[in-house]
Amino acid sequence: MTTNKTIKKKKLLGTIWDTVTGAESCCAPNSACCDPVSPIGSNREKMMKTLKIYDPPMCCSTGVCGPSVNPVLVRFAADLKWLESQGVAVERFNLAQSPKAFADDDLVRTLLTDKGEEALPLVVVGSKVLASGTYPSRTEVTDFFGLNGAEDSLFTPGDSSG
Repeated sequence: MTTNKTIKKKKLLGTIWDTVTGAESCCAPNSACCDPVSPIGSNREKMMKTLKIYDPPMCCSTGVCGPSVNPVLVRFAADLKWLESQGVAVERFNLAQSPKAFADDDLVRTLLTDKGEEALPLVVVGSKVLASGTYPSRTEVTDFFGLNGAEDSLFTPGDSSG
């Protein structure tokens, strides 16, 4: 009998093997960048980049804690989890907990110098600012990565315009 623990181990080992051999898929199934007849290399490049979120100072890494939780942070945390499940690498930095990440990035440092904390939250992919001063919607992020965001989320309604 196969247990959940065994299944998880096999899945993890498969992911590690795919990563080491370069066999992993960098995009969601059926998305344009994985279509063998599609010449869209830019989507593949976007999928290989990391979505970086620079949050204002918060009490924890996601801000989803304490007695009064901001529903925008709950939605965004759910959207990030969904993006990760679609193969998007996500890194999140909180000014109160990871100030070095802010200081080490030239783009972030420049925006903070120009706009101050009004620039936060800041969402960046490579050298492109996806959002500044607000958290982007799932649709905005999925459009950038060429993903189908139509799957319903408990916190974010799916985009039915597709």
